[in-house]
Amino acid sequence: MTGLRKATLQVNTAGLYAGANLAAIPENMLAGLGDAVAAVELWSRAGHRAPARLRELSPVADPSTRTFEAHFALEGPDGSAALGMSATVWLSHPDDAATAELPLSAVLFGAPGPAVWVVEADGTVSSHPVTIAGYGAGTVRISAGLADGQRIVVLGAHKLTAGEQVRATSEGV
Repeated sequence: MTGLRKATLQVNTAGLYAGANLAAIPENMLAGLGDAVAAVELWSRAGHRAPARLRELSPVADPSTRTFEAHFALEGPDGSAALGMSATVWLSHPDDAATAELPLSAVLFGAPGPAVWVVEADGTVSSHPVTIAGYGAGTVRISAGLADGQRIVVLGAHKLTAGEQVRATSEGV
């Protein structure tokens, strides 16, 4: 589980290394933005995150999108960004509680509360109660009940029973 918040943004990378990049930040991500640790992951280089810092944040929202212009500068440029590339900006705060973001379909809602199926080392599933920290568009943030590296059933969870044998189609989510 990580304390990361993800914002998928269209970043103007014309001067990414000179600090002329631009991102539109939604209102719900403004709190603590100045203290956040930022990293930029170009879609063309999935899995590679470059550290970045917030250079400037507009005090006024764009009237049509209700987002705030933010200028980020990459630290330690490697020349991989080109004008108009899309990127994902990852923001974390030192005091953020660790959370895992899962598809909503992974969570079972019933008595005694929300739970997910965890795939054990022997390939069987067991139900683990979880604490929900919040919801996104088709996702749920889990703040307790899971450990790093656990494999979670995300599709067909409603059809399983405890101890049932399953075969994973991908490692870790």
